[in-house]
This record gives sequence, structure tokens and C-alpha cells, in this order.
Amino acid sequence: MNIWQSSDLLSYDEICKEDFPIVEKEEYRVPSGSFKIAIIGAGPKGLYGLVALVNALRATPLHGPVEIHWYNETLHFATGQNYRIDQPDYLLINYAIGNISIWDDGGDFSEKLSLSDWLRTNVSDGTKVNEGDYASRALVGCYLKSCAHSILSNLPAEVTVKCIVGEVTDLIPAQNRKKFSLHVPGKYFIHDVEYDHVLLATGHVYRFAGEVPGNMRAFAHQSKIATYISPVYPVSEHLAHIKNTDKVCVKGMGLTFIDVVLALTEGRGGRFYAEGSQMRYEPSGKEPLSIYAFSEYGVPMLPQIASSASKSNLFFINEDWVEDLIEEKGKGNIDFEGDILPVLEREYMVRYYKSHMDKAGFHHAGSDGIWISDLDKIINRFHQKHPEVSKFDLDSILTPFHNLENIEACEYHCLVKTYLAEALHEIKEEGAKSLTISLAAVWKAALPCISRIYELGGFTGRSQQKFESEYLDKFNRISFGPPPVNIEKLVALTDSGHLFFRLGADTEVATNAATGKYRIYSHQTKYLREAKVLIDTGIARPDGGMGAPLFSQNLTKRKAGSLLTKNFVPSPIKLDIKGNIIDSRGLDTDGVALMGTRAEGIILDNDCLSPRGNDFIRGWVQDILSKARGNKYKQKQKIGA
Repeated sequence: MNIWQSSDLLSYDEICKEDFPIVEKEEYRVPSGSFKIAIIGAGPKGLYGLVALVNALRATPLHGPVEIHWYNETLHFATGQNYRIDQPDYLLINYAIGNISIWDDGGDFSEKLSLSDWLRTNVSDGTKVNEGDYASRALVGCYLKSCAHSILSNLPAEVTVKCIVGEVTDLIPAQNRKKFSLHVPGKYFIHDVEYDHVLLATGHVYRFAGEVPGNMRAFAHQSKIATYISPVYPVSEHLAHIKNTDKVCVKGMGLTFIDVVLALTEGRGGRFYAEGSQMRYEPSGKEPLSIYAFSEYGVPMLPQIASSASKSNLFFINEDWVEDLIEEKGKGNIDFEGDILPVLEREYMVRYYKSHMDKAGFHHAGSDGIWISDLDKIINRFHQKHPEVSKFDLDSILTPFHNLENIEACEYHCLVKTYLAEALHEIKEEGAKSLTISLAAVWKAALPCISRIYELGGFTGRSQQKFESEYLDKFNRISFGPPPVNIEKLVALTDSGHLFFRLGADTEVATNAATGKYRIYSHQTKYLREAKVLIDTGIARPDGGMGAPLFSQNLTKRKAGSLLTKNFVPSPIKLDIKGNIIDSRGLDTDGVALMGTRAEGIILDNDCLSPRGNDFIRGWVQDILSKARGNKYKQKQKIGA
């Protein structure tokens, strides 16, 4: 498995040139009579929207000019914040490159390449590129920029794209509610423009609402000593002022936590190197004095490699099961714990025992279907012959140390380190057949089916709330972790005495006015740590209330109805099945669609690097073409299209 970086590209300057058609002058005037479309957000989802729209306009052109305005808060068009090309190459994606392509069906571009094919043409030895390789986020950003350049340099006749830098703070419907204007402070030439269609693809929310984060931030302002950091990106800027004499506590142990730890070590000149089969860390002396990590469940994500997870790998969860469940219970009446979890747990149990039986050479007679029908009997026979194998317990897989009591901090630290090291060893020795990867594949394969049940309020309100607060992160932790090299680095940093897992689970964060520092206490390990720096790696869920971006607040107040599922509001915005926002009167907002991370709570599995998952883009494009038919523009089907 290779890790590809932006430094591997043969023509970095040419690929990543900043030549987007950015409008900066007040003299610019939108052509009158044009059909106007706004895309708000220039990360991957905004790029997918642009690609799909341009492809559609190429296949079925309109009589008359089409003006597309692409909005972003920064100059990082096509990449957004997450895939900026100026970030360090040690920040990696957790997705094999063979899964990534911005090109969906349609379009007649000569260089319609997936990320892996694009890499093969842009590195010195393309034969070394494998579908299961990983890449830095900066390199993915280079790919996204290259694709955007390809689109913008091959626009259909009468289609114009303009990039506008600025924060959109409000979307204002016209009196007839058929068109919309945008408010962008400082961009006065935009305020009189009325758009026929708007796509919202504004990405992650890094600003939390709520009392606790506010108190932590306020304490940092009051204290002469403490520092509270959230958000963390870009890491080279937001973490730069941390000193080598500081003790740092990091809240959260997900992917962002790993980025933070590497930024404070490797990003400060430290060096990872191989010593036999082990990875070691050589410090630069610029690292903080110590880094203490804590989270709700007290354990980091498990390493992952590319695997062939698909619904066909499952025994019980499939499209027929989804149809039967929805028909029996009805949308909005499905309970995750009662209707889905028992079936999902059985899938995990099958995968668990198949892995152990294969390792032990325990053979059962008959096909998989016969085996499944006699599963309980076969498991009993297996345990009689192999009592050393632990009996299956899903809780111990999802949260291995959460229920440990009377455990000392140093012992807990060693347990976490050993847990990670054993997973790494298993993956190195057995690859995709390892138990770690086999179990990870269950959630990956089941997720499309569960997403279909979940979407648009499929669960009861109480069940959705419990699923999101008690289950979703647990399943994601064992299935969507980083490539093994990043976990190797964490283990090396525990060996070098820079990273500590002593705080365990059930951790309380408070402030100490006397010392001016943060006070972090684990009820599990009874360990107390005071730190000058508290880094919160969490990413907020979409929220239209205080603490959310002004645009979300205004949109929620102005017209977007809430998705209310029996006393639980998972999103401040309500969508129809095509991604169109539904207003407070229950009517579709003709001309405004939402996709990407901001739709979480309405749909599930909203991976920003996939144009196919929860694909609202197709419906949005079709709505644009339909609306254009109702205006003075007439479509002419392209000959041969």
C-alpha cells in the first residue's frame, strides 16, 4: 500500500495553478436576460454540482445565456477547507483512492479520470499506483482542482461560470417566491441579482452551539494562561502558537484528533523512522511537553485498509429486507434498536465466527445458507473445541474498555496502546482477512441499506436521537478509521512519551480559576490532568440556532421547515426526496436544493468525496432544466446526445 503526496506530482505548479474566473471588481454586471444559477460552497459537493450541471447543459443546451455563480468564503475553489492544496502532506484521507472520482455518468470530457487513473498520468511511475493506495488530502485537492480546470475550460456555448469570494449570509426570496437573491457583505454588485436556482453545498459546521463550548472559550479569554482551540483547521495556523512547554489536552479521538497530534509532532520537524518492524519517533524538541487524549469512549479509531465491502457480503441485510421492513412498519415508525440492531448484530456475529473458524481450521459442512440456518449449533461446537476464543459480544467490539472499572491510568494507557498495536499486527499479517477488517466491512456493507431506512425521517424521533447519540459513532469508529500508517505513528508517539491515553472514558472537563488552566478528570481511571491548552476536535452537527453560521440562522428563520420526527428535530431544515428545501408551510421551495454535510440528520452517510451517495444532484439538475422549459428558454436536444 502506497501513500501518495502532492510532492509526487510531476507538474504541481501547472496542475494547481490558481486561474479560476474570480470576480473581484464592482464594475462586473451580470448579463441581463440570462438564466441564473448560484452554487454556494466550493468544496467537493459544490464541484459535483457544477460538473453535473455543466454536463446536463452540454447534453441539452438552452436557447439563451446561462450564468452560474460559484460562491466560496475563501479562494480555495474546488477543494474547500478540507482539501486545501497548501496543507501538509502528512494529513491523509481515510478512503482508498480507488473509490474516488468526481465524474459521474455523462459529460464528454477527454480527461474524465478517476483519482487513481489521474495519478497514473501525473506521477513518474504510474504502474505503482494501486486502487487500494491512500493519498494526502492536499493531493486529493490537486485532483479536484485539475478536474475543475477541465470543466471551466470546456464550457458549453452560452454558459458562463464566475467564482465569487465571500460569505453568503442570507437567501432572500422574491415576492413571487420563484427567484432568490443573496446577501454577501461587501459584494454589492450581487445584491440585485435574482437567481432562478440555488444549490446549498456549504459543508461542515465547525462552530458549536451550546453552553459548554462557550464556557471553555470564554474561560480562555478571561485567563491569562489558558488557550481553547476549535476549529483546528488549517492546523498550520490554528496550532502554531502552542509552545514546547505547554501541556495539551485533546478532546475527541477521531480523524481530526490524529491530524492534531501529527501537526504537533511531525508538523514541527519530528521524524518517524523504521527500526526493524517497528516505527519510532525522533523528536525535534518543538513538540508540546505532553499530549493527553480523551473522548466519550476512551479509545481511538481502528486502522483500515481497502476491502471489498458490499451488500453481497451480508447474509441478512439486503434490499428485500429493507423493502419488507418499510412495508411492515412504515416510514417514521422504524426503531433502530428493535428492528435493525438485532439483525445487524447477527451480521457481526457471522463475520466474527467465520474469521475465527477460518483461522482455527474449523470446517463446517454445507453451503453458507445451510451454515447460517444451523449457526447457533455450529457456534456451540466451535466453542467446545476452541474454548480459548472469546464468545461474541458486540459491545466489547464497539467500546472495548468503556465498562472497565477500578483501572489505573497507566494500565488504561497500556491497554489502549496494546489494542492499537495488536490491530496493526493483525492487519499486516492477514490483510483483508483479518478480524479487524472483516468486522469493519459489516457496517460499510450495511450502511447503504440502513441509510435508505433512515433518510427523510424513517426512524421514530426517539430512535433517531438514540441512534445518533449512542450508536453511530461507535460503528464509524471501527469501520472508517485512518490508514494503518497513522495508527503506527500514534503507537510510536506513546513509546516516545509524547502521547498519553490515561484519561479513559467518562471524562469531565472543567476550569480552575486559581491556576487559570483547564481541569480534565476521568471518572473511569480517577486520573486528573490540568492543561494550559484544550483542543476540541469535534465537528458540529447542522444547527440553525445560535452558534451556527449566520446564513443557517437566517435560512432557518426565514423559510426552511424543521424535519420533526415525533418530538426530535434532527435538522433545522426539511428536504424532499430530491433535496429541495421544504418551507414552513410544507411546500417545496421551488429553486433551492441542499446537499452534502449540511443535510446530515435528514440523510445518512454523506461522504463528501462521493458524488453517488445520497445523490440529490440529479434531481436538482432536472429541476433546473424543467424550470428553464417554463421560462422563455427552449431546449434543443443535442444531435447525437
